[in-house]
Amino acid sequence: MQAGADEDKISEVPTWRESSRFSEMERTALEYAEAMTITGAAGSTFSMTSEAEHLVRLRKWLREELGDHGVPKQEQSGLLLAVGELCANSIQHAYEGRGGQPIQVSVRSSADSLVIEVEDFGKPFDAELYESPDLDSLPDSGYGLFLVKSIADSLSIDVARERGTRWTMVKYREGRGPAAKRART
Repeated sequence: MQAGADEDKISEVPTWRESSRFSEMERTALEYAEAMTITGAAGSTFSMTSEAEHLVRLRKWLREELGDHGVPKQEQSGLLLAVGELCANSIQHAYEGRGGQPIQVSVRSSADSLVIEVEDFGKPFDAELYESPDLDSLPDSGYGLFLVKSIADSLSIDVARERGTRWTMVKYREGRGPAAKRART
């Protein structure tokens, strides 16, 4: 919404989906804000340390969580891969292979989306150093983040913290999200 929106428009925020008063950009922002809000959404967190052998426990926990949050089985394998890649990046890059360092994975959902956060407290991700893989060659690195970006509907990175990185993946439920909205119009 534009600064200085009138009270009538503000009062329609709870029913923004049905209202005709919001622009496409405002609808996208409201949808994203809703996806990122925990209100009424059950969520849980898995804590592990930065050893690769803990990824097996993580996958088992995450598979159960995804099922509990109503994620269809055909989407679960991609999300398991994406979260595993983010955790492997934390182990390899944020902690430079040092074991015993904390990694947290949280899952929450709403009627429109599933939100998964992967958080470490090591060296922050530096987007300037990341190079997308050249898919025509066989590079040694860069595929993990490339895969995560292709699996998630939205991926945000928070490095503006005291230390570490928080990755937030959003996966919209079928027929929901900005792409579904554009298809209906």
